[in-house]
Amino acid sequence: MAADPAMQPAGRIDRSIDDFEEEFARESRIEAQRRRDLRVRAAYDWIRRHFSFHENPGMGQEGLYYYYHAMARALVAAQQPTIIPLVPAADGTDAVKEGTPQNWRLVLVESLLERQRDAGSWLNTADRWLEGNPELCTIYA
Repeated sequence: MAADPAMQPAGRIDRSIDDFEEEFARESRIEAQRRRDLRVRAAYDWIRRHFSFHENPGMGQEGLYYYYHAMARALVAAQQPTIIPLVPAADGTDAVKEGTPQNWRLVLVESLLERQRDAGSWLNTADRWLEGNPELCTIYA
């Protein structure tokens, strides 16, 4: 049975609503700061220039699962449900153009599923940084 509002101390419901609104406003400010954070912006721009789930850019297969983990964290922090990669222009210069928008979560899941072993774990054959350990790779995945 619900408590009778008339029997509650005066202002209790209002304080609860005020607390909720204050917490919501605080979280909104934190999220806005996170989106403007230069580190988050720099990570997002780097990912746009190097967007790939086939390799760890510049490293090949080495550190691949940690790269997946770090990229996903950066994209979540940047609040980016999709990413528009920057791809080389067709003219052979250093110019870039925007590629096709990608749902990075879907692309990541597809890549992980392709690499999943029969036992359900993941393993990197490029064993640098202990990624030859299936427990570590599975945690990153």
